[in-house]
Amino acid sequence: REVRRVSRVDPGEVMERHLMAGDGEPVVVTDAQASWFQSTERWTLESLSRAYGEEELVVNDCAPLQEWDDPPMRSRTCSLGEYGAYARGEATSLGNDRWYMNSWEPFGKHPEMLEAWSYPYFVEDLMTHDDANPKLLNYSKVFIGVPGCTTRLHFDTQQTHAWLAQIQGRKQFVLFAPRDADKLRLHAWEETDGEGLRRVLDPADPPDPLVYPHVYEARPYVATLAPGETILVPRGWWHYARCLDVSVTLMRNFANSANSDQFKASVQRLNDYVARHTPKRLVPPRSACVVCRSTRDLKPCSACRA
Repeated sequence: REVRRVSRVDPGEVMERHLMAGDGEPVVVTDAQASWFQSTERWTLESLSRAYGEEELVVNDCAPLQEWDDPPMRSRTCSLGEYGAYARGEATSLGNDRWYMNSWEPFGKHPEMLEAWSYPYFVEDLMTHDDANPKLLNYSKVFIGVPGCTTRLHFDTQQTHAWLAQIQGRKQFVLFAPRDADKLRLHAWEETDGEGLRRVLDPADPPDPLVYPHVYEARPYVATLAPGETILVPRGWWHYARCLDVSVTLMRNFANSANSDQFKASVQRLNDYVARHTPKRLVPPRSACVVCRSTRDLKPCSACRA
């Protein structure tokens, strides 16, 4: 099924139909970047590699990480300038393997990039950044890839929604509703709960229908984004993406009235987990000073300086 495409859409309709009704439903908004695309259209890989070419960034040969990868996912660093040369087909240390630059968080370090875009008109966002909440910048990333780079089937952590704005090149998306989670599982050992799940299933290489008939009961939603278009992915929706050209994508995870309770609960679960698994600092026992008999934690005694 093709993902619905709209323009000049009412934010209330997006909230009701695409984020709150049932599992919600993805949507492509063709004019979401209308007010700022002239600024970000300069974010081609060529221009970014010229402006920030010295910056060292992580690249992966597949993403996101899957614990069951065999061989395991490979990661390394390279400069943005070298990645630009690699995308042009020039000889670099990246060789002929396919590497995906899918985790760049530039906005804290390069605030001029932050000024090039604004929050889309069509959807509420309760996590907009400001000087008092600089960590919220980490929910916005830039993905850069060459043809064939893929984001494997997963849904996003912390019960967040996401929008992805295509800046350069085309990118294809395949999405599945949360209710199809079990139909997308090929093996019993794949995760059944947790935060930010992943699946072995590759929508570009579907399995044998005789062996895995349940997979074909899941209903895929498909969209191809062109530069200037934005896709909204509701919380819990499984999604897979493939770069069809040299690609630059602005991605943002966020919470609003439709998922704020689930987001807060997810963050609390994460905090509780960290608290349970963080080693406790050993505090030396308090002892009495042999001179003035007052208790003390440090030497010399804070009371008599002995």
